[in-house]
Amino acid sequence: MKKPSRKHRRYVVRLNIRLRHSNTLNRRSYSRDIYSPKSRSAKKQLLRKIEEYRALKVEVVQLSKRTLEIWLPETMNFSYQYEITTAYIKAIRYFVERTRERDCKVSLRSIRFDRLRKVSSSAALVLTSEISRWDDKVSNTLSPDLSKWSPEIIEQFQELGYFDLFSQSPNLPKHEKLSSIKLLPYIKGTCGDHAKSRILKAGIQSLLGKGVQKWAFLHSGLGEAITNVSHHAYPLPQYDNEPKNWYLTASFDEGKRELKISFYDQGIGIPNTLPSSTMGEYVQKYLRRLKLGRHDAIMIRAALAYGRTRTHEEDRGKGLQDMLNFIRQVGSGYLSIISAKGLCKVDIKEMKESVKTHRFDNALPGTLIIWSVAIP
Repeated sequence: MKKPSRKHRRYVVRLNIRLRHSNTLNRRSYSRDIYSPKSRSAKKQLLRKIEEYRALKVEVVQLSKRTLEIWLPETMNFSYQYEITTAYIKAIRYFVERTRERDCKVSLRSIRFDRLRKVSSSAALVLTSEISRWDDKVSNTLSPDLSKWSPEIIEQFQELGYFDLFSQSPNLPKHEKLSSIKLLPYIKGTCGDHAKSRILKAGIQSLLGKGVQKWAFLHSGLGEAITNVSHHAYPLPQYDNEPKNWYLTASFDEGKRELKISFYDQGIGIPNTLPSSTMGEYVQKYLRRLKLGRHDAIMIRAALAYGRTRTHEEDRGKGLQDMLNFIRQVGSGYLSIISAKGLCKVDIKEMKESVKTHRFDNALPGTLIIWSVAIP
């Protein structure tokens, strides 16, 4: 038997001292961390993932062997900064999902807003939803550090209700209104929770006046989006023990007289639900008729064109069409659906309608619906 070296003996002594002063649970986990091939494999996979996100220009900083943080970019917007914005959202989702996993010894410590200067209302909603998911996972123990935040970003997220997420709410500075855009506090609901869409309706009414009562899309359009989350976005058994939440907000630009409503769910996405649904045969006919390739953007366009669901109920599937009809009546606005790697956008300007589809490199984890209209 080979005589152990002095270096190896020192290592064994330090290890025994550490195990002696730890409890049984820590002793087991530490032993598994050293000797388990599964643990070593998970660590290598995590390090590779960090390098992948860095290659996508996502700033992931390792503070130590066990902690890391993500620094957000200067701009987050799904309209003209889609790829980098989605890369950050995916990175946050990836590291949050691995928080407190047995085989993952590196955890996300913080998400830094210090460099963030501009963020769209829809991007702010998606970012808030991912941090809300993180806060739920760590038993509501997060607390933001606002010392280096931009005043505009503080104002925007304060109006969005972002700071209400935290059990330890920070002291917010008092300042004058810096932006012409008004944000309504975001609404968080679960599958089948239709009543909360009324809160958004009341908020929009407070911004625009009594005419909101006649807007049919606020009843059917939003209700349809919420119902689809229940039936499509979170299939079982994949999401049996996972949260099934949706998020909703609205913004109004007083200068442009532009109202924007954003709805987001964190499910599997529209293109992934169509093949397994009874709507799949109609989608296939649509693709064959137009002789289009089968990618995510075209799948979303097919779903929007048919406006049907797998329940085949006649009063279902009309919500998005009601939202489009309202834009047609006003004459200016758009309906944008982003899911997985696809975008389908119906743009209406001066009563002229155009449909745009786009295929992205990065997949958005979930479905984002943006409805925008110019209020006369």
